[in-house]
Amino acid sequence: MRENVIRLQAALDMYALEDAVRAAQNLVDVVDILEVGTPLLLSAGLQAVRRIRETARDIPLVVDAKIMDGGYSAARHAFGAGADIVTVLGAAADETVAETMRAAESAGGKIMVDLINVPDPGARIRRLAGLGAHCFLLHLPSDLAVRGGQFDGPEHGAELVQYEVAVAGGLNADNLGIILPLKPQIVIVGSAIYKAHDPRAEALKIKRRLMELEG
Repeated sequence: MRENVIRLQAALDMYALEDAVRAAQNLVDVVDILEVGTPLLLSAGLQAVRRIRETARDIPLVVDAKIMDGGYSAARHAFGAGADIVTVLGAAADETVAETMRAAESAGGKIMVDLINVPDPGARIRRLAGLGAHCFLLHLPSDLAVRGGQFDGPEHGAELVQYEVAVAGGLNADNLGIILPLKPQIVIVGSAIYKAHDPRAEALKIKRRLMELEG
């Protein structure tokens, strides 16, 4: 059964490692999940994973690797550096997704399938679920989010109930209501938190808003 609590994942989508470490230190006891964002991974590599892992202590750490190929090796290295969850693109070949899941099983971790730019997310979810995937990210690309785009996900959240669902893309305390039809378990917020004047206070504000929306 799915948990009836929406967890807040803070995405550290900056390029400077020390800025990310300071942000993580400020947020670790406020958010439910920390994420080494793709920009940070590109900038600092696996060292970013190791440093944020030290700061994250016992809360889950996501590495947004957006794996498209070389599934087993890429995921294995991310898990080896301290990741609990690694992302793979839903647009990747079935074999690549399966290989990331094999690495996750070996490491005792999890894979999150990012459905960014997948034309038919519902069909892809059903296909990958048949291969054993269980956690899916409905992702509005940041380039679209700034132009007021809408989530490209299954029309109704009912078909997602059997899976673990995360949502991301331009989310902040004021627009969280748009994700309710998707019935997510995880809400991912990046710049709205770490670019805020007081990131910690902003994260707390978002958590309060999520509690209100859950009713």
